[in-house]
Amino acid sequence: YIMLTVDGERTPAIPLRDTNGDPTTPASSPDWPAFAAAIEDALEALPSLGPGITVAEAVMAGRARRIDITFGGALSGREYQVDATITNTAETSALPVHVEVGETEFEPLLSEGRGWVGVTGLVQDRIAYGDIRAEPSAIAMSQSAEYFNLNIEAQGATAARLDRLRAGQTAERILAIKDATYLLIFTDQAVHFAANRTITRTDPLNFTITSEAGIVANTEPVDLEGKIYFVSANDDEADRDGNQILSLAYDELQTRFDPLPESLLASHLVRRIVRTKRQKSGSDTDASRMWLMREDGVLLAAQIIRSQEILGLCRWHAAAGGVVREIEVNRRNRLRLCVERGGQLRHERLDPSLFLHASLSASCDLSGIVAGLDVHEGRTVWAVAEGYTLGPFTVTGGQINLGDVYAGTVLVGLFQPPLYETMPRWRILPNDEIVKRPGRIHTAIIDVIGTTSIAVGANGQPARDVSLARIGDPADAPTPPATRKLVVAGLLGMKDGTTLTITQTRPGRLQVRDFVLEEKL
Repeated sequence: YIMLTVDGERTPAIPLRDTNGDPTTPASSPDWPAFAAAIEDALEALPSLGPGITVAEAVMAGRARRIDITFGGALSGREYQVDATITNTAETSALPVHVEVGETEFEPLLSEGRGWVGVTGLVQDRIAYGDIRAEPSAIAMSQSAEYFNLNIEAQGATAARLDRLRAGQTAERILAIKDATYLLIFTDQAVHFAANRTITRTDPLNFTITSEAGIVANTEPVDLEGKIYFVSANDDEADRDGNQILSLAYDELQTRFDPLPESLLASHLVRRIVRTKRQKSGSDTDASRMWLMREDGVLLAAQIIRSQEILGLCRWHAAAGGVVREIEVNRRNRLRLCVERGGQLRHERLDPSLFLHASLSASCDLSGIVAGLDVHEGRTVWAVAEGYTLGPFTVTGGQINLGDVYAGTVLVGLFQPPLYETMPRWRILPNDEIVKRPGRIHTAIIDVIGTTSIAVGANGQPARDVSLARIGDPADAPTPPATRKLVVAGLLGMKDGTTLTITQTRPGRLQVRDFVLEEKL
């Protein structure tokens, strides 16, 4: 009697019978063809196999016999683990060996006809390829340290591998790949993470869903200060305003990523997002930034300080009615923009040391004329020369007249005043009741740093420029930047839900550390 096991599934014991159909004895004549047919029937009856198996016997030297098992048809193309045991005697043994491993005909995953990959990511010294056109839920990982070797037939722990998200009956499209403690896969419907500390060819990836909200196409997850921020997708094509900024933080105790909403108070800003970029904090920025570009050309800046649980969002306005069509953060951690004005696209760079938009470096002649400004024809511009801020000027014939001669480089550009307005101010009683009645902010104490221009308004009144000049400042040089407390008193007006406004009426540097309001509510 022989018992066969194929990939853990075991057949009943199969007897070798003689030509009369009885179990054989040493003196009887065995029926080897019938024995092979019985083995074939028993193998095809196993749950994971079925038709396509062929079993034949062959004579060998001496008393040995060979039974050839061929897995054909739909069963071909893979290597089976086959074990054999003689169950009723110790005088006979069975030795299974692999003679030939069949090959299955595959379709190409990547080709000019079937398409290429849409996203990549560096994962544990492998390049992971996702958004494969032929199979959107598939992810291919290169061999370790061999980023373009995708040979999945190679063996060994460092070999390339090909996986597919096991997402039930729905097909997901992989839109982003991130390596953060674990492998994170962002799709249009969910966020998956692989709970494998080390990715090897020999161990299957254990994908787990960590968020039921997917990511917006063409955006990227942003890793800032230990958290992963991403813009969640809205599946409703008729109303795509339901975007949200979500964060993922790994919980060591729960061994999972916890998704948290971060932009509930800025839902009017975070909508129809089409691109995100990360900008780390540096010597000229106090906080890390997440830049978000909307479909309508509006650019948003999210300031993130995780240690203080701060995420503030504001709109970045492009001067002269410009709309932003593309953004990128280069290797020097500088934001670059493609801005459209009047149907013309212009490549610009966000420089924290400048306060003019779409600026041009030029020089003036002996009559004070600055030429070469055709790109701003008909627009209102300002100029910075020898430390003075001059303007406004209207560009006519591609030039402006400064009215005097200035040495060195003259910086000419557009001015977009910043705008900050507080929340409405109401009187709150000791029992936490709110009294809504007209109020007035009469004094604002504003602490500024390196500021050369600031305007303050309150109570619904227009903002007025605050003079920063002090007795003792040189008369023949620009007013030095102010780093001190400014007391702005005598603010007029009164209104329900009064507010304070900080802005500028002319270009300059502006940085506010904090402010204190004195008010009558």
